[in-house]
Amino acid sequence: MPLMVAEYQLVLQLRGSSQLDFEEMLGIEKELVSGIGDLGEVDGHDMGQGEMNIFVLTTSPIRCFEHVRSLQRVARAMSRLKVAYRLLDSDDYEVLHPPGLYTFTVT
Repeated sequence: MPLMVAEYQLVLQLRGSSQLDFEEMLGIEKELVSGIGDLGEVDGHDMGQGEMNIFVLTTSPIRCFEHVRSLQRVARAMSRLKVAYRLLDSDDYEVLHPPGLYTFTVT
């Protein structure tokens, strides 16, 4: 099977900075790794400035998000998640969630 050549970075962002927040983010990341299938590849996470980000490389960010949003831990966190994607060679994010959010940054 050929390796996926990702064109996009999908970012799932949670607010938080406590140990409990960090553990929740790690749980979501672990669930993504096992549940993402061939739609993407989890590319790690970072935490700082009161936010936590999980990075996913994918060729189809919208399809990938539609799939992972139904995973148990992701679904449970949806009300607190911001989700956006960008072309790998761009700094401009396209917001997928929540509706009505127009700006997205990774600090």
